[in-house]
Amino acid sequence: MGAPDKDLKILWGKAAGRCAITRKKLVAEASDAVPSKNILLGEVCHIVAETSRGPRGTSVLTRAERNRYPNLILLCHAEHERIDQDPTAWPIEKLHQIKADHELWVEEQLAESTNHEDEVYANLVNLISEKLRLDEWFGFSDNAIRGLISTRWMNGADEVILTVFRTIWPRKHRHLKTAIQQLADRLEAFTKFYMRHARMDSNGERFREHKFYQNFEDATGQGAAKTFMLWQSICGRLLMNLTHALNEYADAVRATIKPDYFYVSGKFVVFDFMGVTNQMESVSYLPKDFQNLRAKIRRYERWLRLLRHGNGDKVFVEWDKVANAQRESKKSARRINFS
Repeated sequence: MGAPDKDLKILWGKAAGRCAITRKKLVAEASDAVPSKNILLGEVCHIVAETSRGPRGTSVLTRAERNRYPNLILLCHAEHERIDQDPTAWPIEKLHQIKADHELWVEEQLAESTNHEDEVYANLVNLISEKLRLDEWFGFSDNAIRGLISTRWMNGADEVILTVFRTIWPRKHRHLKTAIQQLADRLEAFTKFYMRHARMDSNGERFREHKFYQNFEDATGQGAAKTFMLWQSICGRLLMNLTHALNEYADAVRATIKPDYFYVSGKFVVFDFMGVTNQMESVSYLPKDFQNLRAKIRRYERWLRLLRHGNGDKVFVEWDKVANAQRESKKSARRINFS
């Protein structure tokens, strides 16, 4: 008669493909001879024998009931032989208890694995929140717009980037994984570019923008000043991209492991209290998408080369040609003015 396929699938699933006594795996990897199929080494055994003449065969169970999942146990060949050769030492109650204990062990192992995966993400979320000081993002972004970033924040950013790079990613929450990696990429892009013209102040507490154009004179100095302004503009836009990545990351955290993550405080914005980017009027920016800055960065690199060769006047001329392109984009962010 044999057990129905449904009952066999339940048995193999609840046993996790392991012997209920030894807990050894009962599935071998595919071989060269049969590359497309794994090899099943387990044996589906009857607790109450299929017939009354078999081991532990005395029972009120019908033939059909003896072939259903409640009366089956998954074992390796050696243990199958052992329990059937000495049924007195392996009574019905004992085998039911072994089966129940094994299936409970499987559930605990799976739960532990799930908890471990959640722990990986929870640790990353806590690290990002702490090191990037997300509860102070309003103030951080305001300082960053003005070319002031604390040494503590910059060191924390480096730690986040390195930790994300080294993470062994769980299989679950793929969307959250992508959001964290994207955040780390945008964070690295912003910090690396900012540090190209930033210097630590005398007390070691902050990295301030370095006005390198002051080292030049005449037309070269004017070209250097325009290059510095372009660097400032790109830094601001990279900060916008970082903030947009931060919001996508926070959305992913709320959708997976922490529904209340910065839920009350709302979206992260770039805050410019002094109006450095808005004619001295306070403004906040909520980026709606990522900005493609490749062309601007190529122009910046070209202007640096011109400066190194003493051609600052050419930089100044080119600046005039592209001045309109340097205005803050109104397409990439919603502006909220404060009177």
